[in-house]
This record gives sequence, structure tokens and C-alpha cells, in this order.
Amino acid sequence: SNGVNIRGGTTDQNLMLLDDIPIFNPTHMFGLFTAFPSEAASSVEVYKGNTPARFGGRAASVMDVSLQQPSLDKFKMSGGISFVSNRLTLDAPIIKDKLGIMVSGRASYNDFLLPLVSPKLNDIKANFADLVTKVFWRVNTKNTVTASGYYSKDFFQTKLLGAIGAINATSTQYDYRSKSFSARWFYAINNNINLQTTIVSADYVPKTLLPELNSDNKVVLLSGIQYKQAKSNLNYSTNKQKIELGISGTRYDIDPGQLLPGTSKSVLSISTPKEHALETAIHAEDEVTLSSKATVSVGLRYSQFF
Repeated sequence: SNGVNIRGGTTDQNLMLLDDIPIFNPTHMFGLFTAFPSEAASSVEVYKGNTPARFGGRAASVMDVSLQQPSLDKFKMSGGISFVSNRLTLDAPIIKDKLGIMVSGRASYNDFLLPLVSPKLNDIKANFADLVTKVFWRVNTKNTVTASGYYSKDFFQTKLLGAIGAINATSTQYDYRSKSFSARWFYAINNNINLQTTIVSADYVPKTLLPELNSDNKVVLLSGIQYKQAKSNLNYSTNKQKIELGISGTRYDIDPGQLLPGTSKSVLSISTPKEHALETAIHAEDEVTLSSKATVSVGLRYSQFF
């Protein structure tokens, strides 16, 4: 098992966001690596006590990761090759001072080296890949548009067999994939007030694959989460105070599980009913800086789950 435990909560009680995109599987290789390229991140904020009212849906904590803004004036490239993974980050202006793009990815396909470590690892396969991209468009002095994309893939194979029915499998394979997108429109009404509107789409599909003995067929056990959200925040800020009012709507489409036999004659197809839900919320929060050592934060969030 893998995940992050904060304040005694279980792994699903932490809200993990990457540019407002929820990350349902935060690690690669069952916890050895983070699920997104660290070279592309500009900041990480962890709330484990006083959680701002703009966040909802979890009980233990919030981990809010922001990707770095693309450069609008200079091309940059960095990368590296190692025994574990290979990485590359590109940062390029498309239209100087107007439009820029950042692309960062990692890939680990070096599991062919595992048998050199130990002959017992001959049948072990373990690899992952992830890709993030961010586009920043400065429309004018008052409007900016930002779009972020996230893709993640994990594959792991072991000779330890999962017990599913009467499947005569040669191994157990785990395949996890995430495809997500977010876009934000920022409108500066004046120097102190701005409006931010964001749309988010996330699709997470974990699979367990069981290759049958003496056959090219694979029995597949899969589930999935589709997450769609639209939200808007009105912000007022001065040197001493920040006020935010917001509204959001979130759609959940959950596939609890499907057993797909393929061409197998010993396995019956099973499909559990899909689940759908809608969550709406409004929130207000006020943060006042009293001094360099004291800040007061007050917030209220109301959610309705259908």
C-alpha cells in the first residue's frame, strides 16, 4: 500500500492538489517517488491544522502544490539521466511578454537492470512516467489565462498472484493512469479586487491485469473516478487583510469495479453499478495580519452533497 498519512487520518482523507487538480494517487513505485516532477513545482503549502474555507471534501489535511509559471522572455531547458529515472524540463516563451509554455516530464524504463541486481528479480517489471504542462497567456493588463495538464502512468508486475476466481494467471500486473486538466481565468477588477474562475477535469483509472497461462489473454479488474469542477472566487486584499468569497460545483462519476474476462471461458463478466454525485459549496474567509508575529483567520464553508 502507499499514500500519505497526516494527523492520524487515512490516505484518502488528504486533499492533494496540483494547480487545482486533485491527485488521487500521489506516488510512483508504491511510495518511492512523488507523482509529479519536482522540477516543475514552484511552491508547496500544507494545511494540517487550520484549513482555509476555500478547501473542502477531506477531513485531515490539504497539500496544495503550484506549478511554476512559464517564462515569457527566455528559453530554458534542464534534464538528467540516472539509473532510476530520466527527466527533462522545457520552459519557452511563444510570444514574448504575452504567451509562454512549460513542459516537464519523467520516465523510468530501467527495470531491465533489475536482473543484474539479483536473479530473483527476473520476472519483476516496474516503470512509471509522468508529464505536466502549463500555459500562461497575458491577455492584457487586467486579464490572464492559465491552463495546466497532468498525465501519470504506473506499471508493476510481480509473480505473486492475486486470488480472483479460477483464473490461472502467470503474474499480477498493476496499471494506474491519471489524465487531468485545469484552466483559470484571472480578472483584475482594480488593484485590490480580482475575480478568479477555474474549471477542472480529472480522470483516474487503476487496473489489475492477470495474464492467463498459455494464452495471450489478460483478465482485467478495473475501477475509476471522473471528477469535474467549476468554481469562482472573488478576492479583496490589502497589506493587512485578505477577504475571499467563493462558489463551486463538483461532479463525481465513480466506477466501483468491472471484471473483464476478455476471451477467457472460465471467468464471468461482472460490472457494478456506476455511482454519480454532485457537491455544491459556498465559502467566505477573512485573514487579518495583526503584526509580524500574529495573524487571525476566520472562515465558513457550507456544502450540499447530492
